[in-house]
Amino acid sequence: MAAAESDNGEADPAKVRYIDGQLDALRKKCTDTRKRLASYGEFGRDDPKKHGITEAPSLVLHEMNRSIPPGYQRESCSGILAGYLVIRENGG
Repeated sequence: MAAAESDNGEADPAKVRYIDGQLDALRKKCTDTRKRLASYGEFGRDDPKKHGITEAPSLVLHEMNRSIPPGYQRESCSGILAGYLVIRENGG
């Protein structure tokens, strides 16, 4: 995931650990694969750019993870991402 790179293009170990932790947490809550969840982070970075919003993939994953309530039945988290993007793109 490009979001784990430092300014010189090398992998930043702290960012890698943080993103891995977010992906691990989401895997427990979502039926999506890690690869799919990582792509949600990338899409959550790219899509809001159309509205002039800069979003880090790690923040997208963090906010998705934070928004899933305890006891949530595991299902695809694509709806969680869609809801998050609607809120962000409408000023939330």
